[in-house]
Amino acid sequence: MSSSSSVKVCVRLRPLNKREKRGNTMPVVTANTEKCEINVVKGLSTKATRHGFNFDSVFSEFSTQEEVFNQTLLPIVGQVMKGFEATVFAYGQTGTGKTYTMEGDITVDSQRGVIPRSCESIFDQLQNSGKFSDFNVSVSYLEIYNEELSDLLVEKGKNLRICEQRGKIHCMGLSETNVNSTEEIISIIQKAQERRQVAETKMNRASSRSHCLFTLRVISKEKVADGIIEREGKLHLVDLAG
Repeated sequence: MSSSSSVKVCVRLRPLNKREKRGNTMPVVTANTEKCEINVVKGLSTKATRHGFNFDSVFSEFSTQEEVFNQTLLPIVGQVMKGFEATVFAYGQTGTGKTYTMEGDITVDSQRGVIPRSCESIFDQLQNSGKFSDFNVSVSYLEIYNEELSDLLVEKGKNLRICEQRGKIHCMGLSETNVNSTEEIISIIQKAQERRQVAETKMNRASSRSHCLFTLRVISKEKVADGIIEREGKLHLVDLAG
């Protein structure tokens, strides 16, 4: 896949969990971040075979939340600020760390995932760059569980439905909330986490059992020599169920 491709695939390996360490589990997947390569070992001893797979970016179990954000979301945030619409989603089986990568531990700065980091980057550019004369940021948070739609921004869900308007898909009835800071968004995420559907699985005691779509809409006005440029960008961040 070329660097100019509009779709990029990144792979992140999580560290062994406590159960795996107790069982002396041997990793069968290794990551080479420099070569952007994942190696999978199948079989044992002399019958073992190694298969290599290349991706646009590869992150090992030692990669930090900051490294993941800087190499994946930060360039996309820049495009959203220019008025483009972009989507990033985490895909993988249950227990692989999708929600950790997307949301992380929002109470600890170093452990925050790409959603709060994206919000922080957007507000930093809007408020501190000196380029924008006015701006508006709003968020929505949609959950899809057992083919039912729920609004994670409200206490009691409204009836939501999917429809098509002018060639675009919309979720009718989904609320959108204006926000003025990263702290406001952190508070919204905390409340949404309490409402999200979770259940215990063999891989995870509190696995997210739903798909969640967090959307940031950014409207900005930038002063230029001969007038004002108004832009509207959207960033969709999707945490898929395992």
